[in-house]
Amino acid sequence: MTNYKNAQDWLNYQYPNKSQVETIEFDSELEFKQPSELIIDDYPNLKVIQKNYIRTGSSSLNLTKITVSNCPQLETVHIDCFKNIQALIFNNLPSLKKIDCAHNSLTEIKFTNAGEKLEYLGLDNNNFNQDLSFLSHLVNLENLDLRKNNFTGSLEHLKGMNKLKKLVINDTDLDSGLEYLSDGLEDFYCSAIYRKDAKVKAVYNFFADEQGKVEEEWDGKIKDLPQKLHDYKEWRSLNFSEEEIKQWKLDGFMLNDYEVANRLKEESFQQNIPIEEIIKKESWRDVHSDFNYQLRKKWEKEGLNKQETKLKIDSGLKPNCYNLVNNFVIVNNRFHKW
Repeated sequence: MTNYKNAQDWLNYQYPNKSQVETIEFDSELEFKQPSELIIDDYPNLKVIQKNYIRTGSSSLNLTKITVSNCPQLETVHIDCFKNIQALIFNNLPSLKKIDCAHNSLTEIKFTNAGEKLEYLGLDNNNFNQDLSFLSHLVNLENLDLRKNNFTGSLEHLKGMNKLKKLVINDTDLDSGLEYLSDGLEDFYCSAIYRKDAKVKAVYNFFADEQGKVEEEWDGKIKDLPQKLHDYKEWRSLNFSEEEIKQWKLDGFMLNDYEVANRLKEESFQQNIPIEEIIKKESWRDVHSDFNYQLRKKWEKEGLNKQETKLKIDSGLKPNCYNLVNNFVIVNNRFHKW
C-alpha cells in the first residue's frame, strides 16, 4: 500500500480528472504520514463517496476532517469505522440523499446549502455532545439514527420532519419532546442498553405499562407506537406537563387514561380540592395504600364496586389479588375458598 504524505495528495493522485469522477472510494488500509484534512471540491459528476467495503473493520486512517463542497450530483456519503475523523462539513450539495458515517469519532457535522433532500442520516456511535438544533432544516428525513452519542435536550428540533418513519435514540441523553414527533413515525427505539444512566430512559418510561414494563418488538422498537404516541400527544394537548404525566403514571394512570385524568383535574379546580385528594379517591388508595388506578379497574372488571372491594380488603385480601375475589367467600370476617 502506497504511503501518501496527506489525504489531499492521495485524492489529487487518485482522481486527477474531476469531470470524469463518479465515485470516490477510500481504502481502509490507506496510511497518511501526517494528520490531515481532506477537501473534496468541485466534482461535477460525483455521485458517491464511500469506503472500500471489500476490506472490513475499523481503520486508523490519519484523517481528522472532511469537507465536501460544490458537487451538484452527489447523492451518497458512506464512510464508517474511520476512528480519527472528527468533523464532516457539507457545502452546496443539492442532491444529497444519504449520509452514513457511523462508528467514527465525530464531534461536528455542518450543512450549508446541503441536506434539504436528505432521506437517511446515520450518526450512531460517535462522540457528539450537543442538542439537535443542527438537524432542524433536514425536513425530508425518513430515517434518523442517533444512538450511542451524548445528544442532549429535547426532540423539539425534529418537529418539522413530517416524513420521518424511523428514529433511533438509544443510549443518548435526549429526555423530552415526544409530542413533536411526526404522526407518521413507525419505528422508534429509545432504550438505555449500554449506558444505564442515559437520560433517554425518561422518554422510554412514558411507554411503560402498569407493571412498569415497556412492550417492545423483537428488535427493540416500541410496540404499537402510533397509538401510544397519539395518546401522549393528547395529554400534552390537554396542558399536562411532562412532569405531571410522569406523576399520573406513578399513580397508575396509563397513556390512554388522559380523558379521566383531565376530568379529575377539572374537578379539582372546580371544587377547590387538592388534586392529590381527588387522585387518592379515584385510585381507591383510601381503601388501601397499595391501590392505584389500574388495580381499581381490575377489581371493577371482576364485578366489584368500591364498597364491595373494601369489604374484601378489610377481610385480608391484598389489592393485587383481584383475580382471587370470586374464589373465596367471607365467613366470620375471614376468607374461605369455595
